[in-house]
Amino acid sequence: DRAQREGERARRVLDQQVQALGATVRDYAYWGDAVDFVRGRKPGFMNDNFDVDNLGYLRISEVAVFDARGKLKASVALDPQANKIPVPPERIEPLRGLVTSVLASADPKFMIRTLRAADGMLDVVVVAAVHRPDAAGQGAQGAMVMVRRFDEAEVTRLSEVLMMPARLSFDATEPAGQRGHVHALDDQHAA
Repeated sequence: DRAQREGERARRVLDQQVQALGATVRDYAYWGDAVDFVRGRKPGFMNDNFDVDNLGYLRISEVAVFDARGKLKASVALDPQANKIPVPPERIEPLRGLVTSVLASADPKFMIRTLRAADGMLDVVVVAAVHRPDAAGQGAQGAMVMVRRFDEAEVTRLSEVLMMPARLSFDATEPAGQRGHVHALDDQHAA
């Protein structure tokens, strides 16, 4: 019972992470400056909004912006030394299907929020259509993707919120019909 209870708490905390990142993406994507950027009229948008401090404060690992045709306009990530670099192509490619789905939607407020396992880490991924909130009828002008990688610092933060040690494992197979699986390691820990 305790493992199930703690597992549900962990699932809710992760869901809160997804919702919070979704709100951040929405704030940036539903903005005239973002529309101007994807249309080529605001070249300083990425530097003005995604500097090292802001990425750290918002706990954003990667940002990628695509135009209305799905072409990558710009991306930014932080390397291990906290320098801004473009998101590597091998990290961009798996996002293209999500971007295509958002761009194809008739609803300019359509968003995709998901969790993905990649490179032995969990990624919180949110994709939103770039559009002017006062001109939603124009449809998507582009798409913005934000990723929060659940590295050791994020897992430590999760442990602190849960007030118990946590770790992520991608080895266990999920029972059919369940969104998450928790099992007791002993009477003090759940996995």
